[in-house]
Amino acid sequence: MNKPPNYYSYQCPYCMQTVYSVPAIGQSYFISSANPISIKKVEKKLSTPYVQADLQIPVVEGNIDAGIKSFMNRSFENDIMEFYNQLNEAGRESRREAPFIISNIYRVTYNKNNLLSLSILYNEYDQRNHAYIKAPYNYNIITGKALGLRDVFKPGVNYVQLINNEIKKQPGMQGFPGIAADQPYYMEDNHLVVFLKFNALAPTEDKLPVVKIPLSTLNNNIRSEYLDWLTKRV
Repeated sequence: MNKPPNYYSYQCPYCMQTVYSVPAIGQSYFISSANPISIKKVEKKLSTPYVQADLQIPVVEGNIDAGIKSFMNRSFENDIMEFYNQLNEAGRESRREAPFIISNIYRVTYNKNNLLSLSILYNEYDQRNHAYIKAPYNYNIITGKALGLRDVFKPGVNYVQLINNEIKKQPGMQGFPGIAADQPYYMEDNHLVVFLKFNALAPTEDKLPVVKIPLSTLNNNIRSEYLDWLTKRV
């Protein structure tokens, strides 16, 4: 599928296909560092012979462009429901006698300065083991752009090597093989948090492989607008 002009793409962690966002609309940025949005939790409890699901869907509410708000909300809900649908189909095809027990939660790690960074944590339990996977979402709430890792850095910066160097400075990481150009990440105050593996599974949330990189170590290479946003506190 060809990418529509002036649209931005993101990757659904379960359907593994590219989905296109709304185009940039060229609005002025909010002057205040506090975003005019909040995140509401909508709970869904679903049950079939193959899956029992306790789901939490984040819903963006507030005073931003309605199309951008709708796009972000569809992205969250569609990916969560894809998680449910895939396991339901897997259970049906394998004729499972006991259903998968699945759930998700989400965490908003940054919601300021026209940026929203949110991670969805999925949990699957198959009567023997828990498996956790985390999917991050990073948006410019004014343009609707889904921000990949390369979007954080100035044009021409070898950000892959830069991040690899910072990761290898951390204890036990000297042999780390390196990140990909589109490595998943999320934002926190003054940090980029990089996933060390794509779609990594772990038995508990705290064992998901991530590394925090202080923005102070990257500040000469980050786009000035993002450096200002990520280091400014409300």
